[in-house]
Amino acid sequence: AKNRFNVRSNLDAQLAKGLKFSAGLGAVITRNNYPYNYSKYIAQNLKNAVSTIPVKWHDDDPYYAFNGEGSRNPVAMADPSASGYNKSDGNSFTADAALEYKLPWVEGLSLKANVAYTYDNVGGRIWYLDECYIGYREDTDEYYNSKSVDYADKADLTVSSSTKTSFMFQGFINYKNSFENKHNINAGLVYELNDAKSNYFYTKRTAYPSTVTDRLYAGLSGSNLEDGEDLRTYHSISFVERFSYDYCSRYFIDINTRVDGAQYFAKKWGVFPSASIG
Repeated sequence: AKNRFNVRSNLDAQLAKGLKFSAGLGAVITRNNYPYNYSKYIAQNLKNAVSTIPVKWHDDDPYYAFNGEGSRNPVAMADPSASGYNKSDGNSFTADAALEYKLPWVEGLSLKANVAYTYDNVGGRIWYLDECYIGYREDTDEYYNSKSVDYADKADLTVSSSTKTSFMFQGFINYKNSFENKHNINAGLVYELNDAKSNYFYTKRTAYPSTVTDRLYAGLSGSNLEDGEDLRTYHSISFVERFSYDYCSRYFIDINTRVDGAQYFAKKWGVFPSASIG
């Protein structure tokens, strides 16, 4: 099951002649609760299921029915009490603002600034159980347990948390004007700054001695314990120049240049020019 809640609020205000302000706040909250097995694997086993094998041989059987070792029951795969679960809670918050000013003493010239901040957090829990089955031998008219029943009281638990924050700033100088209804100019300069950080952490307990509780404290330590963490930062700066001219909307020339600076470039800076004439 997936539950999602979205909320967004925007504000636009004309602060003065030629001066416009806008801001927005948003949030997305998700709550996911799925079986341990992905739906595509459940569908594959459903497609290959033998029609003569019931969900259970008897209503009071502790395990689902199967067609022998190597086969699986799609109902068991979709049952969290038989195969485990995959749960996650996500929270995302965004805030942005923009300020634009059209300079009154230069027709067509304007200044604009954008800022945006995003916070994302996802916490997950994965509880794995060995699927246990009961089979039937028609030649001897007897029921038997699958080999996985030997591990019916074992489980694995993985708990994870991922957090990411990002900040973006953009500054614009734009100029757009027309002369004598023939000469049209559209030009601009852009400065952009991006800064992001992410932190992923997980801890895992394997071979739980009991499936009674799915809490971390119930897991074994030593070789049954596994932890991991990943920290990353990202920084980039960009400069963009664009110039567009056309004559009577028939003949035109476009010149654009983008300069990006980021830590993943070998030389830290990359230049990306482009031009077109028509």
